[in-house]
Amino acid sequence: MRSLRLSFIALFLVFLSPALAVDVQCDGLLGKYVGEGWSGSGGVRAATYAKHDNILFLSDGLNSKNHLSLGKIISKKFPKKNVVSTDFNYSGPDYIDSLRAVSVDNNQKLPFQDNEFDLIVLRYGLCVCYDQKCCGGFSPESDEAQQFFFEVARILNRNNPNSMVILHGETRVTSLILDEWKKFLRRVEFKYNVRATLYLRQDLWSEKFYTIGIRPGPPNTDDF
Repeated sequence: MRSLRLSFIALFLVFLSPALAVDVQCDGLLGKYVGEGWSGSGGVRAATYAKHDNILFLSDGLNSKNHLSLGKIISKKFPKKNVVSTDFNYSGPDYIDSLRAVSVDNNQKLPFQDNEFDLIVLRYGLCVCYDQKCCGGFSPESDEAQQFFFEVARILNRNNPNSMVILHGETRVTSLILDEWKKFLRRVEFKYNVRATLYLRQDLWSEKFYTIGIRPGPPNTDDF
């Protein structure tokens, strides 16, 4: 498992080689920060998703008409791809055009098959909210958090060397939380033969957590 530092000007996830680099600039894969009243694409560059056929967006804002849903954007751009979005207590239609929408509680076993998705994205879901839970719905240092990391590795297509998990979140992730996540991710690596990388973002004053990347293995032999 590795820990990488990223500049605050341009953010790149580099997993196995430069050829597999994934651009996650603010106007790229994850989009800009948007909240109530957003419109349009939210700065998401849909072309960055072109090489993935089976895509899962966790905690994707399906319950709100005013928040960015990556799944809605990508499924509209690529209607023939298998794009699935989840949200907690979602009660809407099973399909929104070509997007499959599923109600999912991230504290529970994810309702998907082993090796089902080539790309799994959680946007802002690892931010720690004011009630001391991650925005993804689980307490950051809990058994449920560890299970969540195990679950995303389980449903990642580990037979595809280009598949990846991107678990993003920047706010209120302390060093104590990071230490716990490192332990969880080390266990995930050896259980599922994947490689986890922790990315830190450098701002003007300090390094802050940015995202966790998971790829098909082998596990890293070095420490963070």
